[in-house]
Amino acid sequence: MTAAADRRGRRGLLLALVATCIAYSFVQAVLNPALPAIARDFEVPPGQVTWLVAANLLAGAVVTPLFGSLGDRLDARLILLACVALVVVGSVLCAVAPNFATIVVGRVVQSGGNGVFPVCFIVARRQMPLAALPRAVGILSSRVALGGGIGVVLGGYISDWVGYRWIFWISAAYGAVVIVWILRAVDRVPPGQGPVAHVPSALLLSAWLSMITLALSWAPTRGWFSPAVAALGAAGLVVLLLWVWVEWRVRNPLLELRILLIRTVWVVDVAGMAVAAGMYVCFGIVPLLAQTPSGAGYGVDVSAAVAGLLLLPLTVGVVVGGALANRLVDRVGSRVVLAVSTTACGLSLGLLAFWHDSLVSLAVALGLQGLGLGSAFAAMMRVLVAAVPHERTGAATGLHATLRVMGGAAAVAWAAGVLSAGENSLHVPSESGYVLVFLVMGGLDVAVALLALGASRLGRHCVPPPPEVSRTAGGQPAPPA
Repeated sequence: MTAAADRRGRRGLLLALVATCIAYSFVQAVLNPALPAIARDFEVPPGQVTWLVAANLLAGAVVTPLFGSLGDRLDARLILLACVALVVVGSVLCAVAPNFATIVVGRVVQSGGNGVFPVCFIVARRQMPLAALPRAVGILSSRVALGGGIGVVLGGYISDWVGYRWIFWISAAYGAVVIVWILRAVDRVPPGQGPVAHVPSALLLSAWLSMITLALSWAPTRGWFSPAVAALGAAGLVVLLLWVWVEWRVRNPLLELRILLIRTVWVVDVAGMAVAAGMYVCFGIVPLLAQTPSGAGYGVDVSAAVAGLLLLPLTVGVVVGGALANRLVDRVGSRVVLAVSTTACGLSLGLLAFWHDSLVSLAVALGLQGLGLGSAFAAMMRVLVAAVPHERTGAATGLHATLRVMGGAAAVAWAAGVLSAGENSLHVPSESGYVLVFLVMGGLDVAVALLALGASRLGRHCVPPPPEVSRTAGGQPAPPA
């Protein structure tokens, strides 16, 4: 093969992986502008309809590491195809749903798309030259947020023009196109070695995450110390501790928690959870805020199409931020880029809290959010890949992706509870509920910026695990040095 043909092959591979990542985030976000329409159609309170977002994230937090493990153990291309196929099946189920419960089930099936994130990195790691990997990682990371921005913009127009059910039909069609693209551009990936992740760990993860998330959702309406919330939260914490104990001891863990012993890894993972929490909350509740009737005393009372279009500045900001981060990390260092980008995310949420009475104010805040998201995600993945041994990239990115989804699920569930607790006589959330959610999310981003600045360095600093548990994602034994 000539050098030019090799470059074309790598370019085609990267484009296929980018299209796959966009499919994952597109399907997650495209429904958000249509949430008010779904709430009206099925007579569901506006605060509770955001469970369509939370349910997808909750299931995704479990399937992400499972598919990451399978991608390391089996043919990663086959696993990638399975992830996208679940998106197609879930989309069709939502499109024909006769009731709200069926749409929730369909969104859970769609969560198989969350496995795309770690598996794309596994494919890139195994099929791209080592020198090209950092740039590819930065591109894939930033395009995840880009897909979400495109989805929100298009979702509003689709909902207004032909109805929200066509959102699901279009998602299914795009997923089918991506399947064909993967078959043409991605080569078969030789299977790895070692056992698949510990299935009981997945069950424990599902249990504690569901209990804690539900407790966060109930707390604003029932009280943080009510018997039901306290019991559910306490049970969730007990199961969480049991899960950590099991994960630490088994030879084939669902998530390789020992990687968190590397200082760089846990700093980046905490940052990822905080930034993702703000991102998912924005995608979930900004369209609701924008479509609030003028009689409520706040909001701008726009259509779903305009509410979706408001996310266009965020989409542009993600592209620009991702491109800038890939250049700035090499010049000023990852610590500075991560601190500045997370600060931008925090400031944008502060603007949304206090300046949300016009289309201009919302567009400015969301544009700043996009710049922060694009640069933060690109910088975090560059740092993460550089901080772990090559053979543990799958484990590190799988853990990071899962923690990001966990942060988003918890934040959206809590935000849904806050908005439901403050519903007024018009059956829309109170303005103070939105303000509280934006301020808390923004405060998390600023705290992460301080954490990044306080880190002595964000670079390669690997602490190998004990020999008896050294492995890649999914329990695969690490090769000898």
